[in-house]
Amino acid sequence: MNKEFFEAVAMLESEKGISSQYIFEKIQAAIISATKNTYGNRDNVVCDIDPEKQTMSVYVRIAVVEEVEEPAAEMTVEEARAYDANAQVGSFIEITLEPKKFGRIVAQTAKSVIRQGIREAERELANQEFQNRHQEVVTATVNLVYPETGDASIEIGRANAILNRSDMIPGEELQPGQLI
Repeated sequence: MNKEFFEAVAMLESEKGISSQYIFEKIQAAIISATKNTYGNRDNVVCDIDPEKQTMSVYVRIAVVEEVEEPAAEMTVEEARAYDANAQVGSFIEITLEPKKFGRIVAQTAKSVIRQGIREAERELANQEFQNRHQEVVTATVNLVYPETGDASIEIGRANAILNRSDMIPGEELQPGQLI
């Protein structure tokens, strides 16, 4: 895994206020979810991300058995010895998957799950911020006023909201950049 990946996560953490640990958990879940279709059982796909060492590994854990009943999760001793010369019945073989070799569908699925996780985290942070300010007077900045409706897009802290015309003071005319 390259250095830029970990720098991007650090940048997301600083810009959006989402913990890097949460982002890494979502990325792990996304990769596991995306690869489960290719490698069968979700329980046998493992993704480890180590931010300190800046490494990521994805592998399939396959049980070594005498007779294969579930091809996606089991292999015979003979097949397993191609990966590990000491493989025995009852042990597990870990076959490393190269993220660069994932197909387009796997990449798209992972991307979708990661984006959804980031949106959920942003939503949760906004909810927490507003719950902490319940019954408080706050200052907001007007970003945009929609001429056709008179509604305004406002920014309160890190959150954006729409202020409906019906919720404004009668006769009040807002301008972009104005503090309200």
